Amino acid sequence: EVMAADPQKKFTELCKLKYKDQAVWFLNGFWGDGVDSVAAARVWDVVRKFVELDLLGATRKGEEGNELDQFWSAKFLEDMDSALPAIQRKEAFRAIDHDNNGKMSTIEYLVWKFKKGVEETVNAPQGDNTAAIKKAQQALDAVL
Repeated sequence: EVMAADPQKKFTELCKLKYKDQAVWFLNGFWGDGVDSVAAARVWDVVRKFVELDLLGATRKGEEGNELDQFWSAKFLEDMDSALPAIQRKEAFRAIDHDNNGKMSTIEYLVWKFKKGVEETVNAPQGDNTAAIKKAQQALDAVL
């Protein structure tokens, strides 16, 4: 459980969770607030892509990973946001990398993609949507 009081610190802690756990936090927090089953399917596509690229990188953590380095982040944006020209991808990466560690976590990308804020993300409710969580977990199990 993420406990830091400062939203930026708490967000940095969320960035350290495994890819899937970052996605679950995001889906739980924004279900019905810009995230529906269609968006959830896109979120799981994002998680699969993070895992796929992580396995190609230096650390090869796969599902145990939490962020991609600058090279693999660029590849991710190229693949997942192909409409962005190269120069805009660089700008996007700078906007996405909230903790300024030169890497991109799943939740950093999702916050950018869905136009959410760091503070609203860390404070997003996590407990009262058990049915939605179960449905999201079933959807994830079906694709992984």
